[in-house]
Amino acid sequence: MNNCQGATTKYEKKRNTEKKVRCIVYISAVGDMQHVNQREQRQMRYISEYANGNNIEVVKVMRRNVLGQLDVNKHYDRMVQMVSEGFADGILIANMQFISKDIDDACRKIAKVSNVGGAIYSVDDGKLDFQFKGVPYGCKSR
Repeated sequence: MNNCQGATTKYEKKRNTEKKVRCIVYISAVGDMQHVNQREQRQMRYISEYANGNNIEVVKVMRRNVLGQLDVNKHYDRMVQMVSEGFADGILIANMQFISKDIDDACRKIAKVSNVGGAIYSVDDGKLDFQFKGVPYGCKSR
């Protein structure tokens, strides 16, 4: 009988005791109708592997399908609302490029979800959030 049988490492103990982060997955693949399904399936496998390895629980999956950026923005606002209502702790995506049109849009989206107490988890970039200690409103810079 092996002495190591049934033993757990520090990493396994830590991982088992940590509370899972509940996330809404957003699948966003661009292409024609024939290829979007295949790309979405590959992206879902990619995201699922990351979630399983990083203590993330998928509570909902939303899909872009072949919709445009305006619809993506509406989907994003709905996901932020779900985070603010406590349905999830954050949003899990493959990469920010799939939900943002440029860097300014990406920063606004990260700030929007951070403002309600959540974060964006990107498979390619890790956890993305802003932690403000307080930003005064209505103050003019000198």
